[in-house]
Amino acid sequence: MGLALANAGKPLTDQELVRAFGKSRTTIQSWRSQGMPNDTLESANCWVLERKIPRIIEANKPAGDKSAWGKSDWEIEKLRLACEKHAHEIAEAKGLVHDKEKCSASLLEIRAIESRTLHGLGAKIASQFPEVPGLKAAIDKEVDEVLKRLKQ
Repeated sequence: MGLALANAGKPLTDQELVRAFGKSRTTIQSWRSQGMPNDTLESANCWVLERKIPRIIEANKPAGDKSAWGKSDWEIEKLRLACEKHAHEIAEAKGLVHDKEKCSASLLEIRAIESRTLHGLGAKIASQFPEVPGLKAAIDKEVDEVLKRLKQ
């Protein structure tokens, strides 16, 4: 924490990252070439954690029937689930996945726009042909059918 505060606003050096992670300079340089950020210790740590999580999850998958698990199996499962949660939070922060409620709200908004647009087109077409009685109602009925199929 002290390292991150001391470097607020300036990039971390390789030596500072070597001290923070307890890894060799070669390892840090390799990580940097793979895209490790160096702006803050927190972002560098997040980058390292993001790469470790899949290996931790895979290495800690308990085998067998859950009813036969001992205490250590449940603790491993708890660690695995915590890692999956962190992986999801990282993906969400990067915009790779979306919150279910936000996604649902966006889809409902898109459907409302589609509905207004299609019904507006029906009204525009009907106004161009005033001599055809019931044209707007017929178009609106077809538009409703299309929107109903889109919902399925």
